[in-house]
Amino acid sequence: MNQALTEISGLFEGARQYAVANNTYVWVVFDDSPHGDEDRLLVATLASKTGIELAPWGTDDTASGSARTRLLSKVRTFKQVKLSGAGVFGSDKISDLPEVPDAGDPGDSDFVLRLPGEGEENFEKAVEFTPSGEARNAATLIGVIEIGLQPTHGRVADADNVAVIRINGLTGQSTIYRP
Repeated sequence: MNQALTEISGLFEGARQYAVANNTYVWVVFDDSPHGDEDRLLVATLASKTGIELAPWGTDDTASGSARTRLLSKVRTFKQVKLSGAGVFGSDKISDLPEVPDAGDPGDSDFVLRLPGEGEENFEKAVEFTPSGEARNAATLIGVIEIGLQPTHGRVADADNVAVIRINGLTGQSTIYRP
């Protein structure tokens, strides 16, 4: 769980820095579909090849020859980790988690990646970083994007071991909260 938190938070920071340094759009994308008898979370970082935002937002098929994005880092697989949306964990689970009424989930997306030995995977959630470093969960700016994570055993979530990563929409910076 600690490794997943550290790496995902690092992917957010790297995506923000790449977007600003290269004046382009970057997406951190998630696939949380179960695999076999256990949960898993796949995370990848993609950048626009042309420097422009995809329209409609978050739609690209990198499995085809006409992909408009490039993979910036290898796809990370976190076994026995479950992704949850905004507001799932509150101050009752994480005492120092500030209340944020307008926190949003990662945005819906449709990125398809071909993974070696596994075929095509559909990444249905994404956080976008703009060339100015803002974080978005859709085509508009949001105050805070919140991602909840918890380890699982098989497909049973550990209710006491939870974490939240919050991304500031204006600055794109992320913060990890743990009990």
